[in-house]
Amino acid sequence: MICILKLIAVLHPKNVVCRDTSNIQSEEISNGPFEISKQALFKYETGDISGAQKIFSENWSKFSSIELFQTSYLSFLLKTGQYQKMFELKNIQGEKNIEMLQQAKECLRKLLSNDPKQILSLIEISPDSLEANSAVIKQLIKSGDVRKAQQYLVQLEKVYPRNNEVLNLRIMVDISLENIGSAMDALKRADFNLHTTFKTLYTTVQSILSISDIDMKLNRLLGMYRELYGLQFSSPDTFGLFSYLYRFTLRKIVEIGCDSLKPVESFARLLLKLEKNEFSIFYYIKSLIIDRKLKTALDELANYDKELGHNAKNSLKQFVQQMQSKIDEEEKAREEERRRQKEWEQRERQRSYERQATSKAGQDFLGYYKALGVDKAVTADNLKKVHRKKIREATKKAAKNTSITQEQKDGEAKLINKAFQILSDPEKKKMYDLGIDPEKGPQYGDRQHQGYGYGSGGPFFDEDQINEIFQSFFGGGGGRRGGGRYQRRTQYIFL
Repeated sequence: MICILKLIAVLHPKNVVCRDTSNIQSEEISNGPFEISKQALFKYETGDISGAQKIFSENWSKFSSIELFQTSYLSFLLKTGQYQKMFELKNIQGEKNIEMLQQAKECLRKLLSNDPKQILSLIEISPDSLEANSAVIKQLIKSGDVRKAQQYLVQLEKVYPRNNEVLNLRIMVDISLENIGSAMDALKRADFNLHTTFKTLYTTVQSILSISDIDMKLNRLLGMYRELYGLQFSSPDTFGLFSYLYRFTLRKIVEIGCDSLKPVESFARLLLKLEKNEFSIFYYIKSLIIDRKLKTALDELANYDKELGHNAKNSLKQFVQQMQSKIDEEEKAREEERRRQKEWEQRERQRSYERQATSKAGQDFLGYYKALGVDKAVTADNLKKVHRKKIREATKKAAKNTSITQEQKDGEAKLINKAFQILSDPEKKKMYDLGIDPEKGPQYGDRQHQGYGYGSGGPFFDEDQINEIFQSFFGGGGGRRGGGRYQRRTQYIFL
């Protein structure tokens, strides 16, 4: 508040400039600008702002031309944050008074900026401004610093003990502190009908929170959330009651959802947008971890490092590690399941082969063993060597024998290659030994036209092996660049 002693000193009669003191009676002097200002300031000092305002207003027309009365009234208006009223006063004179008007313009700009820091700075200039204090208190409630809002409100209640706006703020602070009993009492004094409505809604939310089944509880909270979402916009909300219940319900959805590992990221993101505090930040990051967005969660943890306390950060980091371990274990379990599935499929395939075994089982019914000159016990390495040898022999024979047709020459080489293809593939070899033609079996029906290879569909020979074969018969690698005759004869070997 304004220090009354200083203002009284400034407004001492010897310093007061009157319009024309020659005709002023002694009674008028006792009710002059100095005495009137003294009375008004005494009212202000004792907390009766409305009384002080009344005295200044009633005497303004009489003393409006006196500079020091202007100073007293402008100081009162500036301290109480009545900026618009200051602009309505006419014929303001004096450097100090003009300066106060400029201050009022700047204060009004800050008040309308909705910038928390700028609004908070108004308290130094206008410590008893109802509008500035109200804006600061509401901003503190919104940011989650309700304890500090309570401190400002206690001071404001001393200055405005019977003000409805201050009563509204008391309701908001008590609700935010969850002093519901105190809030209900204040609300009953302010608006009985609204008190009844709020009490019913609040009781409903509390009854939902007492439900033991998590899924049912969340479903009921979601229903209440949807109702309150519309209610906070459609109904006059003088005290922020429905907004409080809406946010309270949203907090509970996020808290209960995250603590029970439910996917509530969209709600957590909305809560963070509405009120950025440690609670909303913590549960937003936790919701990301639950959704397994671990990289995003770690990035946000770094972004909000200053806003989160030590315990909150450690808790989130541990949760990230636990979730990563869980993901790794699940992947390991899936890998094991895939391995078991593969083994089961192999066993089923073997059983299928055995069921399809024919009277030809154990016989070389297509002549593959005979074509390569091997028995069933042949190893993979020996099979490759034999195959190479047989191909060389077939090539040499085809080059020398001119009495047989080209189709006959091709047939022998194809049989050698086909025999190697079947016997070098363990699965196909099993089928063949059971008397089943792998080329016509159900497991290989879609691979009848694939190229021959060492069990994997690859070429039988690489470039060096091909050169080696040609060099052994034609010399100098000319087989690849030689005349059309030999080039034509050798093409069929490498399908």
